[in-house]
Amino acid sequence: MPMTYDKKDTVLELKQELRTAEDNLIAEFAAHGKTLARMHRTEELYQELLHAVARKFSGESRHETALRYIRDTESALVNPDQIIGDRDMSNESKPEPEVR
Repeated sequence: MPMTYDKKDTVLELKQELRTAEDNLIAEFAAHGKTLARMHRTEELYQELLHAVARKFSGESRHETALRYIRDTESALVNPDQIIGDRDMSNESKPEPEVR
């Protein structure tokens, strides 16, 4: 016996598939929106960090100088709660930062 399709059932099935697809797209757009918001916030924080560098070293980007400052400070700390005062940098061979 040949299969027969009821148009009403077929239409209902197609509508349900469309609803499911629409729900999936809405969820996907929401996830992308959250990702974009996180990326935007990360960019804001990175720019804040870069602009905190008042004087960059000659031949370095602000990023490189900021990274140098962070690494130098981290390596000088014995205890993370320790506050660094003036350090003797006479033994370190680093160029003087240029004023920007």
